[in-house]
Amino acid sequence: MPVIANSEIKSTDPYVFVPAALTGTATAVNASASGVRVWITPFPIRLLSMTVYTGAGAITSGTTFTAAYGTATGGVAALGTTLGSALNPPVVSSANVLPVDASTDDVVGPVIPAGSAIGLNIPAVATNTTVIIGVGFRYRPA
Repeated sequence: MPVIANSEIKSTDPYVFVPAALTGTATAVNASASGVRVWITPFPIRLLSMTVYTGAGAITSGTTFTAAYGTATGGVAALGTTLGSALNPPVVSSANVLPVDASTDDVVGPVIPAGSAIGLNIPAVATNTTVIIGVGFRYRPA
């Protein structure tokens, strides 16, 4: 499936940045498989882009970030529906743009139901020393 084209993203599409911690301390990348829930959708949306901002440190081989959505509850369980291929490997101290696929019926992503959590999945790996500073995403109400 093709990735959403940059030409489909408009400056009027809302952009949200969610810091990893309100204390200013970045959050370490978990060594076990996890789903990082970033935002609970208050209404149906189409996710257009997602960027994970990482800090200094090292990324262990095999670490990937995948845009996904799923249930709002579940602790750190992986989010059930992926929205694109995995970014492999993520880069430290960078803005890591995650692939988000267009849906089969539209040039933008599939409709994500209200009340769903959007975020990213990270597979189980040995310890990482990098941190996530925050996640930014652009969406369009469905």
